[in-house]
Amino acid sequence: MGLDRAPASAHLRSAAGCHLLCDLRDEADRWLIIFVRDAIEGVHSWAEVDGWLGISLQAAHERFSPVILDMARRATQDDPRA
Repeated sequence: MGLDRAPASAHLRSAAGCHLLCDLRDEADRWLIIFVRDAIEGVHSWAEVDGWLGISLQAAHERFSPVILDMARRATQDDPRA
C-alpha cells in the first residue's frame, strides 16, 4: 500500500490536502472510539477488541477506557434525569 507518486498526489501534500487528511483521521478516530465503546458495552470483551485492533489488551484498555468513561460521564451530566 504505497503512495502514488503521480502529479495528482501533489494535492495531498498541499496545506488543503493535509488538513483534509487530518480531518479524516480525526473522524475515523471518533468512529473507532464509538465502535470500541459499543463493543465493550455489548457482549464483547477487551480481549476480543484488542484482537480486532491488532494491539495488546493493555494498549486497547489504556487508549480507549479513559475516553469511554469520559463520554459516559459527559452524557450523564447532560442528561436532565441524572
